[in-house]
Amino acid sequence: MLGYEVDCGHVEFISLIGAQQLPEKSVVYMTVALMLKPGDKLMTLVVNNVRNDIVRGRIHGQSLALSLIANLGGNEFAETIAQDVAKLITGPLDNGTSFLSVEDSKPSLEPEQIRRNRNAIVKKTCLCLLRLYRTNHDCLEPEDWTSYM
Repeated sequence: MLGYEVDCGHVEFISLIGAQQLPEKSVVYMTVALMLKPGDKLMTLVVNNVRNDIVRGRIHGQSLALSLIANLGGNEFAETIAQDVAKLITGPLDNGTSFLSVEDSKPSLEPEQIRRNRNAIVKKTCLCLLRLYRTNHDCLEPEDWTSYM
């Protein structure tokens, strides 16, 4: 922060990055965005946990992970996570339904709320794909995902 190197607290936020509760996860993602920069030694640990949040499919974890990738960028994310991020738009979910469909959601949520959540994730995914493509042109084939935008 403010151009100074930060050399404390890394172990604490690395240990919390796998947390399941939203408040802890929010604080950790904000801390990672502020404390680390692309190319840091601890980035490999962060990349694996961010990938887990994207693949799991929980809307809040995906939202935080996509925001981090779009803001932080870097070759580590481009090489490791680009295909998983592109699958959020192009690929079907694990149960075979499309990401943009409403049928696979919790019955307690209203269809309009589900659409708003999905639209927010799609917007963040598009920004994330743009950042990853600008970082490393070889990580993504734009022809595969631009038609979905």
